[in-house]
Amino acid sequence: MGFDTPSGVAIREKAVPSARATVCPKCHAVNPPAILRCKSCLTPLPSKAAAPKTVAPRARPDVDAILGELEALTHLEESPPTVHYQCPACKRTVDASATRCRCGVLFEDPRPIVGYECPLCGARVDAAATRCRCGARFSG
Repeated sequence: MGFDTPSGVAIREKAVPSARATVCPKCHAVNPPAILRCKSCLTPLPSKAAAPKTVAPRARPDVDAILGELEALTHLEESPPTVHYQCPACKRTVDASATRCRCGVLFEDPRPIVGYECPLCGARVDAAATRCRCGARFSG
């Protein structure tokens, strides 16, 4: 009366899905109703739950309006830009008013030189000076 099978051979029966079970669309395995992925192939299973309410997309702001706001925020405080220079020896960035770098390099005075050189000692003398530190007198 029964089914005679040789020993060591298993018979696989096709499972009949219940009304609440979910069948995998990829491998056709029967899965319990609460599972989100197939237990055999891990494929996402279609949900039998009510579809979520669709939310109307918000109106996107105009790109020009956003850029205008950004520009207004960046120009709130009008300050002169800081000027920096690069040290020729160590390539560090130094302030424009610096006279020497941390590495020890001395910078020239960036102001224009007004005046002349004393013919006796070679010192730099202001253009309006009538006398040098060394005692030399100049005629105007």
